[in-house]
Amino acid sequence: PCAKCGNENMEDRCVRILEVFEKPNVASLRGVVMTCAPPDDRLKPLPPPKARDGKPAPRPRKICYMNPEDPNLGFIWIKPRQETFKRCGLDITRFVLKHEGRKNEIVSVRYQAMSPEILAQLLDNHRRVSVRGVRRREDMQAWAYGTMTGSGPRQPMGGAKGDGYGPYACHSGDTPDDIRALFRHAVDTDVLVEIGESIMPGLRTDLKKMTNIDEVTRMGLYGLTTFTCSNYMSVIHPDNDECRGGCYLCAQLHQSGTNKLWHEWDFVYAGYGLVIETWTNTVW
Repeated sequence: PCAKCGNENMEDRCVRILEVFEKPNVASLRGVVMTCAPPDDRLKPLPPPKARDGKPAPRPRKICYMNPEDPNLGFIWIKPRQETFKRCGLDITRFVLKHEGRKNEIVSVRYQAMSPEILAQLLDNHRRVSVRGVRRREDMQAWAYGTMTGSGPRQPMGGAKGDGYGPYACHSGDTPDDIRALFRHAVDTDVLVEIGESIMPGLRTDLKKMTNIDEVTRMGLYGLTTFTCSNYMSVIHPDNDECRGGCYLCAQLHQSGTNKLWHEWDFVYAGYGLVIETWTNTVW
């Protein structure tokens, strides 16, 4: 424990550990739009695509809104602890899931995770990404506001075998711009993995093992794909990718014009009943 807070209750420590449980019937939340906005100020879904020649018209999309503050959902809210960070210089929360007598760390969040210099560099890299947007799965297309683009080994929707061996076009290395994009991607992944190691010990080793098994280490140390998002949102959905001990890191590089009374851009882990309040410089 930290020398400054080792005698504090777990809740007040700079690195605290909280136990969570899997939510029953979480499948019933799939496709739900979580929002705290009042009904007359909510985003509306995008219209479905038009019917193609010889094909039936798409079925109308079922839209369901829920408020994550609804006490019936029983969500746990995680928010930044300013006094804790001021005292110790850290604000990390780790979550463990107890299963068959064993506790497995599943999710972590760190506020004020990066120095101002590193944060500025990643934000600049973010703004320079110029890869074609990723097509989202059907139940997310209705809310395809904003942009989501990929960098690194190409991972298109569906994950066909062998696709991971081919990088996105901007990483071919054929032009000076391609080469600069390669280095920006390397910086992004290295920084995220190092921060990830601070909140999920063992992440670095797990990722190396995983990418060595899949033989995708041709780009940098880890062969990772990053997805750069702006004004991005999605409905509640499962990610059934096989990561064999790896995990998915998210970083909020910048927020502006955000109505936190409505918890805009917060992140819901519905399966564990968690809501992470995100701000600029949050990693989870």
